[in-house]
Amino acid sequence: MMPSFSTLGQVARPRPRPSCLQPRVLAACALLLGVFVFGAAPAGAHAILTSVSPEPDAVLEESPKEIRLSFSESISIPAQGIRLFDPSGREVPGIKAVTRGNTMSAQVPLLATDGSYTVAWRAVSADGHAVSGAYLFHLRLATLTQPVEGAESSVALWPSLLRILGTILSIGALALFLGGPDSFGRRRGQGFGLWAVATIGALICLLSSVAAAGSIRSSGWSVSLSTSTGRLALLALVLTLVGLALSWASHAPNSELAEPKVGSERVVVSLAVVTVGIVALQGHAVAINPVALSVTMTLGHVMAALCWGAGLVWLEARTRSASATEVQAVVVRRSPWAIAAVVTLGVTGLVLVLDRVPLGELLNSWYGRVGVLKLLLLLAAVSLAFYNRYWLTPKLPTEPEPDQPEPTEPEPDQPVPTEPEPAPPAALSQLRRSVRLEVLVLAVALLAGATLAQIAPPVAGASGSSGGSFSERAAFGTGQVELRVDPGLRGMNEVHITALGSDGRLMPGVEDFELSLSLAADNIGPLKPQMQRITAGHSVSYARFPFAGEWTVLVTSRLSRFEALSAVFSVPIGP
Repeated sequence: MMPSFSTLGQVARPRPRPSCLQPRVLAACALLLGVFVFGAAPAGAHAILTSVSPEPDAVLEESPKEIRLSFSESISIPAQGIRLFDPSGREVPGIKAVTRGNTMSAQVPLLATDGSYTVAWRAVSADGHAVSGAYLFHLRLATLTQPVEGAESSVALWPSLLRILGTILSIGALALFLGGPDSFGRRRGQGFGLWAVATIGALICLLSSVAAAGSIRSSGWSVSLSTSTGRLALLALVLTLVGLALSWASHAPNSELAEPKVGSERVVVSLAVVTVGIVALQGHAVAINPVALSVTMTLGHVMAALCWGAGLVWLEARTRSASATEVQAVVVRRSPWAIAAVVTLGVTGLVLVLDRVPLGELLNSWYGRVGVLKLLLLLAAVSLAFYNRYWLTPKLPTEPEPDQPEPTEPEPDQPVPTEPEPAPPAALSQLRRSVRLEVLVLAVALLAGATLAQIAPPVAGASGSSGGSFSERAAFGTGQVELRVDPGLRGMNEVHITALGSDGRLMPGVEDFELSLSLAADNIGPLKPQMQRITAGHSVSYARFPFAGEWTVLVTSRLSRFEALSAVFSVPIGP
């Protein structure tokens, strides 16, 4: 159903001896790819903060000598990776963060003022995404219940949106280039334009990686290029510039490549394939353990999609230039390629999603939802492919058109009749429309895939849960107590506690509540946020959960000096 990449740009002319440049180009690209991908330590999607010192909400009797934060993977730090604010909200000078592997630390000058100090941090993970947070520790006295306003720097959304745009431009343009009927010959100008679009997309990906790491004018470059994704973005830009130069050289007047050699064609085609793979590896593919498996599955998935998509573009062009009989012969001859691409695409796509999201969490996280949407789009594309191959293709005429009688010479002084071009068979027109729809579905699946690279999968270490609003009831004396936590994510949460009697009304005699939060996996807690009484039997608290994980929440209400009611909840908090 589709040609191989080596034949997409083939033209009818004698084949010179293949150039030795192609294997050298491929070997150099493979070497650079290996250095950029496997030269970095293994990682796991976005970096997750695993431990800190001093601990959140710890009450210290002496000024700490340093602040130390450990992450789930190696990180890079932008300027002001760690900032410290005193109880009045002023930033403490002299804090300079350094990193070693997966640990970020900073020496702390002697703190003389008692009260609550805010630690704000920011880091860049191997996939190029920035992560940040803030928490409190107290020096002899707790004066704050939450970090000072404006301490935690928010992570901007626009770099991720730019990276999605750049990925679509690069991969889409190169897929159209590979699917063209002639990568050089009749479509040299179009080939140059597609390489120009791919170059713009690669530049956007690089700039988005720099912007996520810091300032484009200063520190963002060094921080970005210290990550695997940043180096891959730079390599993709270099390769697209090389492809752009080769396309321009072949299109320029009086160029030696005016009649390009087969070897030169294959070099550019191979360059396009390698560039697509490098663009696709930016993001989670180089940041999820085991990296070798993640890279292999991602490359297999993307190459299968590229083979399928380029073949569809080529087939759509054939339906406009060839007869129905020729189209049918091509579809039948290329079907094994299409079937192999479809099987590889489906298997690798399913494995990638299920490897990163537990089956029970597919619809409980944004990563899982977008992954399911992508799989449904691929299923729709597969259905269209089988419909085209086994329903529409057999309807195409298999016999050549009968010879038309030679036209007779018109009489003098009579107008020459003009006959309209014969309309293509209805089955051929229907096949063309169906192929275009299949290309559109694959394009939307590409958008979903580019979006997945910007969304963090659920954290396996956080009880396999992505969090979310929590509401549950437990026995509480003769009645029940209801605990509601919203939004159920790391950071500030609104916690409601309601005591209900056996009749469903507010339980009499319950005036105030105490709340205790503990994260046993990281030896954190108990944290005791302040409660605000709404009415008898109903209180609210704005509690901060500094880490994702399965938190133990103890609710207590003292009825008298010697009597108390209590209930224990297990609350999943997402990242």
